[in-house]
Amino acid sequence: MRKYTILSITIIALAVAAGCVLSSSTMLLTYHFEGSSSDIPAYMLIVPVDLPSAINSYDKHKDKIESIDAVSIVGQIVNHASDSASSEIWLSDNSYLSPHDVINGNSTRIFISSKIPPHDTLNISYPQGLGYFSPAGLDSLKSEIVHGGVFNLYVIPENAANVDYNLDVVITMTAGI
Repeated sequence: MRKYTILSITIIALAVAAGCVLSSSTMLLTYHFEGSSSDIPAYMLIVPVDLPSAINSYDKHKDKIESIDAVSIVGQIVNHASDSASSEIWLSDNSYLSPHDVINGNSTRIFISSKIPPHDTLNISYPQGLGYFSPAGLDSLKSEIVHGGVFNLYVIPENAANVDYNLDVVITMTAGI
């Protein structure tokens, strides 16, 4: 028995010396939002995001984030209009009341959907959602997640179309434990 105890202690000591100590973990976080562009006179969905208040595991590990490994959008965008439409998601720390202000203000377009035929639904899977992000937009979103997780998303349909959203932002991050 003593031989196994000494062997166990030796293995643990070697693992610690080699840096093989579990000091971080990969976490999957989901932030849900839904609504309709027709509910607001400006024909855009305003999504105030406060990750520390909404997601307990984010709040617990926000000061120990090592990396944001991936971000995707999954869910559905329903086009109720009689014309094709696409949707864009913009990111900003500022508050805006109209699509014009968002687009011309201090904001970054992070996401552009494909065209949605009239009276149809775009179902977005995790791999598809990865592809709708612009590289600069994804970098901006990752930066916001790392630096506090409080920001605004503005979801703007093309041509002020009547569009419903039922979406999740899925974040994979590595953080210290």
